[in-house]
Amino acid sequence: MSTATHTQQWRRAPALILAHAVALAAALAGGSARAAPAGVPIVARATQDTGYALVQLNGEPLATYFRTKPPKGKKVDFTSNTARSYRAQLSNLRNDYKAWLRVNVPQVSVSGEFDISLNAVAVKLNGATLAQVSASSMVRLAQYQGLYYPNASQGDPDLALINAEAAWARNGGTEATAGAGVKVAVVDSGIDQTHSCFSDDGYPAQT
Repeated sequence: MSTATHTQQWRRAPALILAHAVALAAALAGGSARAAPAGVPIVARATQDTGYALVQLNGEPLATYFRTKPPKGKKVDFTSNTARSYRAQLSNLRNDYKAWLRVNVPQVSVSGEFDISLNAVAVKLNGATLAQVSASSMVRLAQYQGLYYPNASQGDPDLALINAEAAWARNGGTEATAGAGVKVAVVDSGIDQTHSCFSDDGYPAQT
């Protein structure tokens, strides 16, 4: 990823897990991590991953702090001295909490950090409880991460935006050989081009 504060983790195939984003949106709304994101069709299935949690810390995130909150329709100005200074303060707060975890709940590992819409850390509990990770006075709220699954009968609403279904049909669609020889990847905000998963070794050149 391009920044340490936006680490994301995808796991538990084949289910689509929007754990961090969903819990983030729920916390902003003051609701439960069980609420589905707008526009995402889901199936009524288990909605919590009790092995992971999102721990919201005291201190407003950049998007809602009165000195860094952007005007309606605008984005946070990350280049401003005010935003940079406050972002450093939030980083220090999260570092203090991580130090507290290492002493008080050492089995917990941090899997992600956030400071734009939420001042929080995502953690793998490794047997710890929500009560244990939220025992610090630095914690505002701790929730299990939410699990959401696509509803296959309704389809993914984003596919039409990129003409994915038309492209799939053009290249074989439901035929048994559809997609043969095609390598697919999803790229987020930054990649390590030297990583072995991006190597073409053993993959014949395509024309």
